[in-house]
Amino acid sequence: VAPAETTDQSYFDTLDGYSVLRYRGQKQEDNKSDQDMFQYLNLSLGEAQKDRFTWYFFGSLTQDVDGSNANTITKEKFKRLIFPRTPVEENPEVSTSPFFSIDDSIEDDFIVRPYEFYTNVNDVPLFKNIRAGRQYIREVENLHFDGIKLEFADFAGVRFTSFTGVPVHFFETSGSGDFIAGASAEFQPIKKTRLKLDYSFVNDNNSDIGGNDDNFFALSLRQNIKDWWNIFTNFSMVGQTGRDTELRSNWVFPVLDMDFNISIFKQLSTLEDFTIEFDDFNYITGDYFPYTQYSANIYKGIWDHFGIGIGLNLRELNETSNEGDFNHEFENYYVTASSSDFLLKGMSISVSSDLYYTDDDETRVLGFDVSQKIGEKLKVGAGSHYSLFKFDHLAESERDNVRTYFLNAKYKLTEKIGFDMDYEFERSNQESFHTVETALKYSF
Repeated sequence: VAPAETTDQSYFDTLDGYSVLRYRGQKQEDNKSDQDMFQYLNLSLGEAQKDRFTWYFFGSLTQDVDGSNANTITKEKFKRLIFPRTPVEENPEVSTSPFFSIDDSIEDDFIVRPYEFYTNVNDVPLFKNIRAGRQYIREVENLHFDGIKLEFADFAGVRFTSFTGVPVHFFETSGSGDFIAGASAEFQPIKKTRLKLDYSFVNDNNSDIGGNDDNFFALSLRQNIKDWWNIFTNFSMVGQTGRDTELRSNWVFPVLDMDFNISIFKQLSTLEDFTIEFDDFNYITGDYFPYTQYSANIYKGIWDHFGIGIGLNLRELNETSNEGDFNHEFENYYVTASSSDFLLKGMSISVSSDLYYTDDDETRVLGFDVSQKIGEKLKVGAGSHYSLFKFDHLAESERDNVRTYFLNAKYKLTEKIGFDMDYEFERSNQESFHTVETALKYSF
């Protein structure tokens, strides 16, 4: 049965979303500084349950307030950062500015990025949903493309989807000749079991590193054994080579306020020369050699105000001689203690401790986070944490061995308008500097 038509007035009443205006100022201890503005817009229109057409948009606008000349380098030099294995004489040294980011490879002060914009057509003959436009498929892999995705109506208990289009590569000179396509089938062979098959093909005609194409296959299984116990396993291949496999199990006990999970992840082969969709860091890390990683953690609530979590991560390389800067053996053990509404109503406290072991080093880390609600509109916080590696999603850059101290405040001006302010001091192996961020968010 086709969804009921709605009037224009009631349809546009479904407009939902938010707009965020963010300012970030950074200052190095030698007085070098950088200032940037970020504008984010998220919009959705229509309700899938009753409207034939629904719409979605998410994008960003970035402005270098200082002017792009301070940090911008030419694209030719920037290749040296992205493709470190190319000859040095063809790609000279890049900027050493601590504020350098991937955006500085673009000479424009204003950078517009539409991440998603698509139309959904719901409940038409043969299809549960048709989606056309720029979109993500976030399932086995994160695939970003301009094209169409078809979700077929269930047939004999099987859910079919297919998609085709052009992959989105923001920092590629040209997408000419690029192509992406794929399909999946999900079904329930026995009660409480879901089995899913995925296939994707990507052709990346990259003028900087040469053309490449890959066929990707994945098989995943989810089994709900009890209401409180489930198991998930996955196996993937690129071409005829097994890429990785994972086994994960989760236990949840609400009555005991406790949950526990374990996982084993195994990279089966060396990651080398795949398309970006299936190995997006290869041109930075180089070949990534096989390893096995074991993880486990348990959380237990204590009385009404306390909780404690304990966990570990262990990585073992198949061949220790293949150890490198970005892929090496390690042991990580951690414990986190937390409380809420204990000393004061609206107060939350968390203290965590990590221990990292490698063949060459031992690192002990202590961090804390405390926040306090003041009335109905204000929340303030402070704390410190440590990161072996820290990725800045706004600047799209990475630093290592980072100790961060922070203060923050969130104030709700009205039901629809909120204001945030954050201060951080970071000390890393590369640099130490101060960061101030403010954000004004308006929700529709």
